[in-house]
Amino acid sequence: MVLSFAVQVNAVDIRLRKYGQATTIDFELYELDGVDLRTDAADDNDECSIRKDGGNEATCTNDFVDEGITYSLLLSATEMEAERIIVDIIDDTAPKTWLDRVIIIETYGNASAEHALDLDDATPTVNVTEIDATAAATVLEAEAVDALESFELDNLLSVSTGVATDGDLEAFVSSGSVMAHLMGEAADVTLYKASTDAMSLGQSGTAASIADAVWDELAADHKTAGTFGLLVGLIALL
Repeated sequence: MVLSFAVQVNAVDIRLRKYGQATTIDFELYELDGVDLRTDAADDNDECSIRKDGGNEATCTNDFVDEGITYSLLLSATEMEAERIIVDIIDDTAPKTWLDRVIIIETYGNASAEHALDLDDATPTVNVTEIDATAAATVLEAEAVDALESFELDNLLSVSTGVATDGDLEAFVSSGSVMAHLMGEAADVTLYKASTDAMSLGQSGTAASIADAVWDELAADHKTAGTFGLLVGLIALL
């Protein structure tokens, strides 16, 4: 598999090739006017040079080859053992007959390459740590407990189905909890339990049951001046 992309900017190409694997680079050369292609350039053993990872310049192992309109250059496996490789194709004749060319190669597919991922692998091997769902849940639970403790909510108990029908909550409020603070440091929680005089805890709060609870109240218990209940109570005394 050969991947390549080229950007024509002042005759500079950037290519992508596999690390340590011989490869052929195709390229074109231009006349001095920069418009027409030069189709008859020749390499006399020193027009191509190579630099690996900023190292010293060396003459390429192979000369470039005239392919008719374009040219090709075979780089050996050894020449491809670098992160970044720069190939200079320079006309050293005087006067020049074609424009010089620079080709930049970035390698892939090796730990020593510019890009370690092997793009030739249909199923790339990716170093991903497997997440244990059970372990993750344990960590999240611990974080939740820490959060509750930081807000002093750790003594709040979950809803219990064992609460008596008379609304007795004493056994279900932990000392020092937020609920206990809401009720008062030393408050008797029985003061806050629901009244069961006419309606037990869990009884449906229908309009009929609410009306019954009001009208079944003793007339003598209505003592607030100006209320309808007091007026009805006074009538009952006549």
